[in-house]
Amino acid sequence: IILVTIGLVVFAPVGLPILEPAAAARYSAMLGVVPSIEKGREAALPQWFADRLGWPEVARRASEAARESGPDTIVIASTYGIAGAVERFGGVQVISPHNSYHSWGMQKDLKSYKRAVLVGFDRDSVKKFCEPEDLGVIERPFSRPIPIFACDTKGRLAEIWPGIRRLI
Repeated sequence: IILVTIGLVVFAPVGLPILEPAAAARYSAMLGVVPSIEKGREAALPQWFADRLGWPEVARRASEAARESGPDTIVIASTYGIAGAVERFGGVQVISPHNSYHSWGMQKDLKSYKRAVLVGFDRDSVKKFCEPEDLGVIERPFSRPIPIFACDTKGRLAEIWPGIRRLI
């Protein structure tokens, strides 16, 4: 019981929001517990901790880009995490091909969207939708940056949506 208690005390700041992010990053590095669990990518904090940070900023950038593109624009997020953040903090229509979020996109009238703001995709995967216009990168201090693109879907989104589901 003593060893378990010591382990919980030592590793709690790695999994729980006890420390400020910068202090948690230093602590994780000191312990050597920042695993490369996401396809070999390393970050300052473990992914399960780092992915809790920066969602309001991601949603703000995505929703600003969507509003600037006009009312016939939808946000397409590469992951359910990004989609949930945009939905929660952005106040714009969002869909994602990731896991079960894909099904919710099927329930929308996708024919009405002529433009898309694509968040979190790499340039090659964006080409499934359209020819991308680079809108930059959303920087996050403790996790990898998130690319953002815009494009004209020419109303074809409803046609291509059923075939782009991404399960992981």
